[in-house]
Amino acid sequence: MRKHKNITAILALILIGVFLAYVTHEIDPDEIDVLKPGEHLQVAKAKAEGGQGLRGEGRTKLSDAMARAWLPEEPLVSLSAGGLEVAVAFEFPIPSELQKAIIYDLSLTFWHLKSHDYIDSLGAPEIAVNGVLQHPDRFLNFTGSGRYFPSQLTGKIGFMAGEKMVIPSSVVEAYEEAWNRKTANEDKYSSLLGAIDRLNRLAVDAVLNPREWFFISGGAHASGIEIPDVTREQFVQSFGGYIYRQPSLLDVFDGAAWDPNLAGRLIAKVYVFDSEGVIRNSMPPLIHTEGAWRFFIGQPPT
Repeated sequence: MRKHKNITAILALILIGVFLAYVTHEIDPDEIDVLKPGEHLQVAKAKAEGGQGLRGEGRTKLSDAMARAWLPEEPLVSLSAGGLEVAVAFEFPIPSELQKAIIYDLSLTFWHLKSHDYIDSLGAPEIAVNGVLQHPDRFLNFTGSGRYFPSQLTGKIGFMAGEKMVIPSSVVEAYEEAWNRKTANEDKYSSLLGAIDRLNRLAVDAVLNPREWFFISGGAHASGIEIPDVTREQFVQSFGGYIYRQPSLLDVFDGAAWDPNLAGRLIAKVYVFDSEGVIRNSMPPLIHTEGAWRFFIGQPPT
């Protein structure tokens, strides 16, 4: 709790505002990182039973996995969440690479929710399963603490046809746009994983310069917001000790969505697990600028 208050204090110094409220919708927590779904469960267990959050073996396992790409090494046909392995179907056939990316990303987003229940889907519209329309049998609801999901998934993930969860075309379209953005910016996405890895190793970062971790947008500058003089120790105390997780593909977007002057710069939503394993969305987002990812301190244009 003390670290969380320290971060709040530092961000208060730079008058950080409400970030991306219209881009992501707070309704479900998230996940950890680029671990495969099965490894997520191992790290979650270490986090829950280790007594020190994700430190030691769990922390090392997470950091080592940071270097992996968004796609898993093996094809996925099921989503891991809520204590279940849920078979997945799509409304219409899509390329296998995109299919794997979507299923993996959904597992990344929902894996930490430890329980589930089913909701009556009476009155829900028909869904297509491989092109064949049918009424969903029920709605699978993943439950647990911390609910922060990309807005594109709100109320759209959970419709069941038999034993399969159907991914609607609207979600596929959102992922296709995000996947194309990633494909066009492979170097930036790769360096994002590196930045997350570095944030998970702040205490041993020999070249750490706190001022290099912040970017103040033009609008914020015009309002008199400046980067405070934060020592290395203060920065590590406030921003270290957390586990930063890889964002969903849907959590990385073009800066033009925030400010037209930021068009072409990628912004990524940031979630962290604290030492008690609680997920938080209190961090500012990261923005890729001047060849590096930095915490974004900005104000929407007036």
